[in-house]
Amino acid sequence: MDEKKRNDGNFRNVIILSIAFMLLMGAYFTMCGVAQTILQSVHEDDPSFDADGYVAMSIINGVFSISNFIAPVVVSNVGVRTAMIVGSFFNAFFIAGFFYPQAWVVYGTSATLGFAAASLWVANGTYFTRCSTKETIGKNMGIYWVVQSLGMVFGNGFIFWQFGGGGNHIESGTRFFVTVVLTCITACATITMCFLGRTGGEVKESPELGKLKNSNSKVESAQQHKQKQETNICDSFTEPFRLLTNKHMLLLIPPAMT
Repeated sequence: MDEKKRNDGNFRNVIILSIAFMLLMGAYFTMCGVAQTILQSVHEDDPSFDADGYVAMSIINGVFSISNFIAPVVVSNVGVRTAMIVGSFFNAFFIAGFFYPQAWVVYGTSATLGFAAASLWVANGTYFTRCSTKETIGKNMGIYWVVQSLGMVFGNGFIFWQFGGGGNHIESGTRFFVTVVLTCITACATITMCFLGRTGGEVKESPELGKLKNSNSKVESAQQHKQKQETNICDSFTEPFRLLTNKHMLLLIPPAMT
């Protein structure tokens, strides 16, 4: 009964995670797809505005790439659910930056999103793995990607409805409405993540065990935690380079770069 209850709870978590990322990625990729068009339209209305959507995307991906080295340490310290909620919040923060189209706002929110997105995806993979077993990971992965991909269908449909036939210049009212909708969708994704529950991979300490700890054991535990944290920081930088010696990883790099 306990095993069945745990499996049901993990499946529920997979569904919630799938819906959250459907909303999150649907809004994010939709905004990424129209960012240059929106910013170019802002420039046409205000020639002093010089932010570029392609530069913003480059900043996001550049910071994201570098931040992946420290993301595992961040996730291990704040927790997977907290990391996903915070990462989702910064997605909304990035999209909301288009309410106030200034170059420093667009580029600044892009940089913060790149950092938060690294922890978001590391936490996503960790949480998904904890919710799955060898028997269920195939089914869970299929459900996750099908549901998440629906976000792109809805997002592109929404943009076609708003921008279709409108040429390359987007009026300020339309830009504002699109930004409002996408920000609200991302906020809904953040709220959805708050309903993620504990997984079978998480161990909850009992109150009785906590009462048995004395002050000496707490000090020793703190010291061990500090040493482990320092080790994790070193491993987070060195492990990616060790993986480059694996032939399977080397084969995956070319298609990943295309």
